[in-house]
Amino acid sequence: MARLLADPLEHLEGIDGPDDVSIDLDDFRVASHPDGALVLLVLDAPALEFAESAAREVVKGIFEGTEEFEDWAIASCEVKLHDELAQASLAAADGLDAPPADPAERARLHRQPEPDTDLAGLTKEEVETRCTQLRKLAPQLGSFTAAHFGHGRLDTVPLATAELAAGALVNAIDVLTDELFGDLISLAEDETADSVEDSDAVFFVLEELPPAFTEQYTQLFVRRFIIAAATIVQRLTSTAWQLPATTAEALALHLLLQEAVPILDVYGLYDDDVESAYAAFRETILGDLDPEWLYDEDPFDEPDSVGDWFTPSGTDIHRVHLYTVTD
Repeated sequence: MARLLADPLEHLEGIDGPDDVSIDLDDFRVASHPDGALVLLVLDAPALEFAESAAREVVKGIFEGTEEFEDWAIASCEVKLHDELAQASLAAADGLDAPPADPAERARLHRQPEPDTDLAGLTKEEVETRCTQLRKLAPQLGSFTAAHFGHGRLDTVPLATAELAAGALVNAIDVLTDELFGDLISLAEDETADSVEDSDAVFFVLEELPPAFTEQYTQLFVRRFIIAAATIVQRLTSTAWQLPATTAEALALHLLLQEAVPILDVYGLYDDDVESAYAAFRETILGDLDPEWLYDEDPFDEPDSVGDWFTPSGTDIHRVHLYTVTD
Protein backbone atom coordinates (compact mmCIF):
# COMPACT_ATOMS: atom_id res chain seq x y z
CA MET A 1 0.00 0.00 0.00
CA ALA A 2 2.86 2.38 0.75
CA ARG A 3 4.12 1.89 -2.81
CA LEU A 4 0.68 2.66 -4.26
CA LEU A 5 0.67 5.93 -2.33
CA ALA A 6 4.22 6.83 -3.29
CA ASP A 7 3.87 6.28 -7.05
CA PRO A 8 1.49 9.20 -7.78
CA LEU A 9 3.43 11.48 -5.42
CA GLU A 10 6.63 10.83 -7.38
CA HIS A 11 4.97 12.20 -10.53
CA LEU A 12 3.26 15.15 -8.86
CA GLU A 13 4.83 18.41 -10.05
CA GLY A 14 2.62 20.96 -8.32
CA ILE A 15 -0.60 21.44 -6.41
CA ASP A 16 -3.39 23.95 -7.00
CA GLY A 17 -4.15 25.42 -3.58
CA PRO A 18 -7.01 27.66 -2.42
CA ASP A 19 -7.57 30.87 -4.41
CA ASP A 20 -5.54 29.42 -7.32
CA VAL A 21 -2.33 29.57 -5.28
CA SER A 22 0.40 27.31 -6.65
CA ILE A 23 1.99 25.02 -4.05
CA ASP A 24 5.14 22.99 -4.65
CA LEU A 25 5.76 19.49 -3.33
CA ASP A 26 9.44 19.55 -2.33
CA ASP A 27 9.67 16.10 -0.77
CA PHE A 28 7.55 13.32 0.69
CA ARG A 29 7.75 10.18 2.82
CA VAL A 30 5.37 7.23 3.01
CA ALA A 31 5.67 4.65 5.77
CA SER A 32 3.65 1.54 6.51
CA HIS A 33 1.41 1.61 9.56
CA PRO A 34 -0.63 -1.17 11.19
CA ASP A 35 -3.79 0.87 10.55
CA GLY A 36 -2.87 2.00 7.02
CA ALA A 37 -0.03 4.38 6.20
CA LEU A 38 1.75 7.52 7.37
CA VAL A 39 2.27 10.19 4.72
CA LEU A 40 4.57 13.16 5.25
CA LEU A 41 4.56 15.94 2.64
CA VAL A 42 7.07 18.80 2.51
CA LEU A 43 5.21 21.67 0.85
CA ASP A 44 6.26 25.17 -0.18
CA ALA A 45 3.13 27.21 0.56
CA PRO A 46 2.46 30.85 1.52
CA ALA A 47 0.43 29.89 4.61
CA LEU A 48 -0.09 26.91 6.88
CA GLU A 49 -3.79 26.78 6.02
CA PHE A 50 -2.96 26.48 2.31
CA ALA A 51 -0.47 23.70 3.02
CA GLU A 52 -2.97 21.68 5.07
CA SER A 53 -5.72 22.11 2.48
CA ALA A 54 -3.36 21.06 -0.33
CA ALA A 55 -2.15 18.01 1.61
CA ARG A 56 -5.71 16.84 2.21
CA GLU A 57 -6.69 17.29 -1.43
CA VAL A 58 -3.64 15.43 -2.72
CA VAL A 59 -4.22 12.40 -0.51
CA LYS A 60 -7.97 12.40 -1.16
CA GLY A 61 -7.25 12.50 -4.88
CA ILE A 62 -5.03 9.43 -4.60
CA PHE A 63 -7.73 7.61 -2.62
CA GLU A 64 -10.40 8.45 -5.20
CA GLY A 65 -8.23 7.44 -8.14
CA THR A 66 -6.99 4.11 -6.77
CA GLU A 67 -9.34 1.17 -6.35
CA GLU A 68 -7.32 -0.31 -3.48
CA PHE A 69 -7.99 2.83 -1.41
CA GLU A 70 -11.74 2.87 -2.01
CA ASP A 71 -12.56 2.44 1.69
CA TRP A 72 -9.68 4.53 3.04
CA ALA A 73 -10.08 7.88 4.81
CA ILE A 74 -7.77 10.50 6.30
CA ALA A 75 -7.75 9.86 10.04
CA SER A 76 -5.57 12.84 10.95
CA CYS A 77 -3.89 15.75 9.19
CA GLU A 78 -1.63 18.31 10.81
CA VAL A 79 0.84 20.89 9.57
CA LYS A 80 3.97 22.39 11.07
CA LEU A 81 6.66 24.79 9.94
CA HIS A 82 10.07 23.65 8.74
CA ASP A 83 12.20 24.90 11.66
CA GLU A 84 15.24 26.18 9.75
CA LEU A 85 13.30 27.87 6.94
CA ALA A 86 10.84 29.38 9.38
CA GLN A 87 13.61 30.84 11.53
CA ALA A 88 15.24 32.38 8.47
CA SER A 89 11.93 33.92 7.44
CA LEU A 90 11.18 35.24 10.90
CA ALA A 91 14.63 36.76 11.36
CA ALA A 92 13.54 39.85 9.44
CA ALA A 93 10.33 40.31 11.42
CA ASP A 94 10.19 42.89 14.22
CA GLY A 95 7.76 44.99 16.21
CA LEU A 96 4.78 44.30 18.43
CA ASP A 97 2.87 42.54 15.68
CA ALA A 98 5.74 40.23 14.75
CA PRO A 99 4.89 36.53 14.89
CA PRO A 100 6.38 34.36 17.66
CA ALA A 101 10.03 33.43 17.20
CA ASP A 102 9.29 29.80 18.01
CA PRO A 103 8.10 28.04 14.82
CA ALA A 104 6.08 25.55 16.84
CA GLU A 105 4.17 28.36 18.56
CA ARG A 106 3.64 30.09 15.23
CA ALA A 107 2.20 26.89 13.81
CA ARG A 108 -0.13 26.52 16.77
CA LEU A 109 -1.48 30.05 16.37
CA HIS A 110 -2.05 29.59 12.66
CA ARG A 111 -3.89 26.32 12.98
CA GLN A 112 -7.64 26.89 13.08
CA PRO A 113 -9.52 24.49 15.32
CA GLU A 114 -11.83 22.17 13.44
CA PRO A 115 -14.20 20.17 15.63
CA ASP A 116 -13.93 16.40 15.16
CA THR A 117 -11.13 16.80 12.57
CA ASP A 118 -9.26 13.83 14.01
CA LEU A 119 -12.37 11.68 13.77
CA ALA A 120 -13.30 12.67 10.23
CA GLY A 121 -14.92 9.74 8.46
CA LEU A 122 -14.96 7.54 11.58
CA THR A 123 -18.19 6.26 13.10
CA LYS A 124 -18.74 5.50 16.77
CA GLU A 125 -18.74 1.79 15.92
CA GLU A 126 -15.37 2.08 14.17
CA VAL A 127 -13.84 3.83 17.18
CA GLU A 128 -15.24 1.17 19.54
CA THR A 129 -13.92 -1.58 17.27
CA ARG A 130 -10.46 -0.03 17.28
CA CYS A 131 -10.59 0.32 21.05
CA THR A 132 -11.41 -3.39 21.39
CA GLN A 133 -8.61 -4.36 18.98
CA LEU A 134 -6.03 -2.42 20.98
CA ARG A 135 -7.18 -3.78 24.34
CA LYS A 136 -6.75 -7.33 23.03
CA LEU A 137 -3.06 -6.58 22.39
CA ALA A 138 -2.37 -5.69 26.03
CA PRO A 139 -1.36 -9.22 27.18
CA GLN A 140 1.55 -9.16 24.72
CA LEU A 141 3.40 -6.91 27.18
CA GLY A 142 4.72 -10.00 28.91
CA SER A 143 5.13 -9.46 32.64
CA PHE A 144 3.26 -6.14 32.85
CA THR A 145 -0.25 -5.84 34.24
CA ALA A 146 -2.84 -3.08 34.51
CA ALA A 147 -1.26 -2.11 37.83
CA HIS A 148 1.89 -0.98 36.02
CA PHE A 149 -0.32 1.47 34.12
CA GLY A 150 -1.77 2.98 37.28
CA HIS A 151 -4.81 0.76 37.79
CA GLY A 152 -5.53 0.03 41.44
CA ARG A 153 -3.48 2.93 42.78
CA LEU A 154 -4.80 5.84 44.89
CA ASP A 155 -5.53 7.98 41.82
CA THR A 156 -6.70 4.94 39.95
CA VAL A 157 -6.70 4.50 36.19
CA PRO A 158 -9.72 2.50 34.96
CA LEU A 159 -8.94 -1.06 33.93
CA ALA A 160 -10.20 -0.50 30.37
CA THR A 161 -7.94 2.55 30.03
CA ALA A 162 -4.90 0.66 31.33
CA GLU A 163 -5.55 -2.10 28.78
CA LEU A 164 -6.04 0.45 26.01
CA ALA A 165 -2.76 2.19 26.84
CA ALA A 166 -0.91 -1.14 26.93
CA GLY A 167 -2.37 -2.26 23.61
CA ALA A 168 -1.46 1.00 21.88
CA LEU A 169 2.10 0.55 23.13
CA VAL A 170 2.25 -2.91 21.54
CA ASN A 171 0.87 -1.43 18.31
CA ALA A 172 3.52 1.31 18.45
CA ILE A 173 6.33 -1.27 18.29
CA ASP A 174 5.64 -1.91 14.59
CA VAL A 175 5.33 1.81 13.88
CA LEU A 176 8.61 2.73 15.58
CA THR A 177 10.49 -0.12 13.90
CA ASP A 178 9.20 0.71 10.40
CA GLU A 179 9.96 4.40 10.83
CA LEU A 180 13.50 3.74 12.06
CA PHE A 181 14.25 1.60 9.01
CA GLY A 182 12.68 4.28 6.81
CA ASP A 183 14.89 6.94 8.39
CA LEU A 184 17.97 4.80 7.82
CA ILE A 185 17.08 4.46 4.13
CA SER A 186 16.51 8.21 3.80
CA LEU A 187 19.87 9.00 5.37
CA ALA A 188 21.66 6.41 3.23
CA GLU A 189 20.10 7.78 0.04
CA ASP A 190 21.33 11.30 0.82
CA GLU A 191 24.81 10.88 -0.64
CA THR A 192 25.89 14.40 0.34
CA ALA A 193 25.22 13.93 4.05
CA ASP A 194 27.33 12.21 6.69
CA SER A 195 24.76 12.74 9.44
CA VAL A 196 21.26 14.01 10.14
CA GLU A 197 22.65 17.50 10.67
CA ASP A 198 23.93 17.63 7.07
CA SER A 199 20.88 16.04 5.49
CA ASP A 200 17.91 17.69 3.78
CA ALA A 201 15.91 14.46 4.06
CA VAL A 202 12.77 14.22 6.14
CA PHE A 203 12.93 11.89 9.15
CA PHE A 204 10.17 10.44 11.31
CA VAL A 205 12.12 9.26 14.37
CA LEU A 206 15.60 10.77 14.11
CA GLU A 207 14.15 14.27 14.35
CA GLU A 208 12.67 13.27 17.71
CA LEU A 209 16.05 12.38 19.21
CA PRO A 210 17.89 14.95 21.39
CA PRO A 211 18.77 17.84 19.03
CA ALA A 212 22.16 18.64 20.57
CA PHE A 213 23.65 15.51 19.00
CA THR A 214 22.39 15.64 15.38
CA GLU A 215 25.96 15.80 14.01
CA GLN A 216 26.56 12.34 15.47
CA TYR A 217 23.42 10.70 14.08
CA THR A 218 25.19 8.83 11.28
CA GLN A 219 24.17 5.67 9.43
CA LEU A 220 26.22 3.60 11.87
CA PHE A 221 24.48 5.27 14.80
CA VAL A 222 21.05 4.54 13.32
CA ARG A 223 21.90 0.89 12.70
CA ARG A 224 23.12 0.49 16.26
CA PHE A 225 20.07 2.30 17.60
CA ILE A 226 17.73 -0.01 15.67
CA ILE A 227 19.42 -3.03 17.28
CA ALA A 228 19.19 -1.41 20.73
CA ALA A 229 15.50 -0.68 20.18
CA ALA A 230 14.82 -4.25 19.06
CA THR A 231 16.65 -5.59 22.12
CA ILE A 232 14.68 -3.57 24.66
CA VAL A 233 11.37 -4.26 22.89
CA GLN A 234 12.09 -7.99 23.07
CA ARG A 235 12.53 -7.66 26.84
CA LEU A 236 9.39 -5.51 27.02
CA THR A 237 7.30 -8.32 25.56
CA SER A 238 8.97 -11.17 27.44
CA THR A 239 7.81 -12.63 30.74
CA ALA A 240 10.89 -11.42 32.63
CA TRP A 241 11.33 -7.65 32.47
CA GLN A 242 14.72 -6.04 33.01
CA LEU A 243 15.43 -2.30 33.07
CA PRO A 244 17.30 -0.72 30.14
CA ALA A 245 20.98 -1.61 30.14
CA THR A 246 22.02 1.51 28.19
CA THR A 247 20.96 5.07 27.47
CA ALA A 248 20.11 4.03 23.90
CA GLU A 249 17.63 1.45 25.18
CA ALA A 250 16.06 4.03 27.49
CA LEU A 251 15.74 6.45 24.57
CA ALA A 252 14.05 3.77 22.49
CA LEU A 253 11.45 3.29 25.23
CA HIS A 254 10.95 7.06 25.42
CA LEU A 255 10.28 7.17 21.67
CA LEU A 256 7.98 4.15 21.87
CA LEU A 257 5.81 5.93 24.42
CA GLN A 258 5.66 8.94 22.12
CA GLU A 259 4.62 6.78 19.17
CA ALA A 260 1.70 5.31 21.12
CA VAL A 261 0.02 8.69 21.64
CA PRO A 262 -1.07 9.41 18.02
CA ILE A 263 -2.27 5.82 17.62
CA LEU A 264 -4.91 6.66 20.22
CA ASP A 265 -5.30 10.32 19.41
CA VAL A 266 -6.47 9.82 15.81
CA TYR A 267 -9.42 7.85 17.19
CA GLY A 268 -10.17 10.35 19.94
CA LEU A 269 -9.06 7.83 22.56
CA TYR A 270 -6.21 9.79 24.14
CA ASP A 271 -7.34 11.55 27.33
CA ASP A 272 -6.13 12.47 30.82
CA ASP A 273 -6.56 8.91 32.08
CA VAL A 274 -4.38 7.52 29.29
CA GLU A 275 -1.80 10.21 30.00
CA SER A 276 -1.77 9.15 33.66
CA ALA A 277 -1.44 5.51 32.60
CA TYR A 278 1.63 6.28 30.51
CA ALA A 279 3.15 8.39 33.29
CA ALA A 280 2.83 5.43 35.67
CA PHE A 281 4.25 3.00 33.12
CA ARG A 282 7.11 5.35 32.29
CA GLU A 283 8.10 5.38 35.94
CA THR A 284 7.99 1.58 35.97
CA ILE A 285 10.18 0.96 32.92
CA LEU A 286 12.56 3.91 33.24
CA GLY A 287 12.66 5.19 36.81
CA ASP A 288 15.99 6.94 37.37
CA LEU A 289 17.09 6.01 33.82
CA ASP A 290 14.67 8.47 32.16
CA PRO A 291 16.63 10.06 29.26
CA GLU A 292 14.67 13.32 29.11
CA TRP A 293 17.67 15.22 30.51
CA LEU A 294 19.39 14.71 27.14
CA TYR A 295 16.83 17.03 25.57
CA ASP A 296 17.99 19.82 27.89
CA GLU A 297 21.56 19.70 26.57
CA ASP A 298 22.65 22.98 24.97
CA PRO A 299 23.24 22.34 21.24
CA PHE A 300 25.93 25.02 21.26
CA ASP A 301 28.00 23.24 23.88
CA GLU A 302 30.42 20.48 22.95
CA PRO A 303 28.24 17.37 23.22
CA ASP A 304 29.35 14.08 24.69
CA SER A 305 29.80 11.13 22.36
CA VAL A 306 26.62 9.24 21.48
CA GLY A 307 28.81 6.15 21.52
CA ASP A 308 28.45 6.31 25.30
CA TRP A 309 24.72 5.73 24.88
CA PHE A 310 25.42 2.13 23.90
CA THR A 311 27.87 1.38 26.72
CA PRO A 312 26.42 -0.82 29.49
CA SER A 313 27.71 -1.16 32.99
CA GLY A 314 29.99 -4.09 33.70
CA THR A 315 27.20 -6.30 35.02
CA ASP A 316 24.88 -5.54 32.08
CA ILE A 317 27.26 -6.35 29.22
CA HIS A 318 25.55 -9.72 28.63
CA ARG A 319 22.18 -7.99 28.10
CA VAL A 320 23.15 -5.93 25.05
CA HIS A 321 23.71 -6.96 21.44
CA LEU A 322 27.38 -7.19 20.47
CA TYR A 323 26.81 -5.03 17.37
CA THR A 324 25.85 -2.03 19.48
CA VAL A 325 29.10 -2.03 21.45
CA THR A 326 31.44 -2.68 18.53
CA ASP A 327 32.96 0.34 16.78
